[in-house]
Amino acid sequence: MTDAESSARREAILDAALEVFAEVGYARATIKAIARRAGIKSPALLYWYFPGKADLMRGVIARIMPPVAPEADLSALTAQPIALTLRLVAAALLTAYQRPPLVNAFKVILAELLYKQDENIDVLMAGPGAVLGVLRRCFEAAVERGELRPHNIEVSMRMFIGSLIIYILGTVVVPVLGDGLPTTDEYITALISQLLDGLHAEKE
Repeated sequence: MTDAESSARREAILDAALEVFAEVGYARATIKAIARRAGIKSPALLYWYFPGKADLMRGVIARIMPPVAPEADLSALTAQPIALTLRLVAAALLTAYQRPPLVNAFKVILAELLYKQDENIDVLMAGPGAVLGVLRRCFEAAVERGELRPHNIEVSMRMFIGSLIIYILGTVVVPVLGDGLPTTDEYITALISQLLDGLHAEKE
């Protein structure tokens, strides 16, 4: 199998995993079902690409949000103005969750997080955890270079992510919560402006 064929097979597996996760959730999804959806006759072959179901979930998350992939180079993100980084992360996340399979996956996985706090919690939180890790490094870099004043970074980045989750809930999960919300671009612009207002370091 050529590199191109191997890459195509890997992408097909991730597509299948997303579909199965969206239909039955992470806990009930099986390697056998994902392999069947990907057109792979032997589930054992899937392990050549992904050691286990948790790795599949992380692969799906990394494809949705490239900046949080393990192999991502964060040097460019941490070097640019924090407002640009926040816009990149927000746009990637909100755009991704406008895709129907992701909407369904978000609903199912959200239900698992709310009602089934079990051994799968670490895997289900891999996406939010990775995003927070990226944001933490970017906020720290902005403070270090004097762009932002010293402040509680843990609060700032959770306010940012929380606001994005609220937008997703109001636009694709519980539409009634979205009444009166602006467009995605307007929301991102207002969110970043209001979040950073007061955090910018004073010019001497």
